[in-house]
Amino acid sequence: MRLYSLNPGGLTSTEVATFVKPLIHTMPIPGCENYNAEYFSKKKMSIKCNTLNEVVKNTKILLKNEQLQKELMQNQIKYINRDTCDKIAELILED
Repeated sequence: MRLYSLNPGGLTSTEVATFVKPLIHTMPIPGCENYNAEYFSKKKMSIKCNTLNEVVKNTKILLKNEQLQKELMQNQIKYINRDTCDKIAELILED
C-alpha cells in the first residue's frame, strides 16, 4: 500500500483524498494548514503529526495496520465529494 505524507494544503489534501489513499499530514503551518489538518484528522481521513518523531512513529503504525488504512480511506470516501470539479465547471460554463 502506498502512503502519502504531506503538508496539509487544502488542494493537495483533497487531491490525495479523492484518490482514496492513506494520508499523514506533516507539521502544519499555523493558520489554514493547521485548520485543514485538524479537519481531516477529526473526520479520521488522515493522521496529523506535529513533529518529525510523530511522522516516523505514525508512518510505521500505518504501514503495519491495514484496518487503520481502510478506516482512513473509507472516511475519505464518506466526506470528500468527488463531483466537485464537474460541478464547478458546470457553474462556470452556465450562461
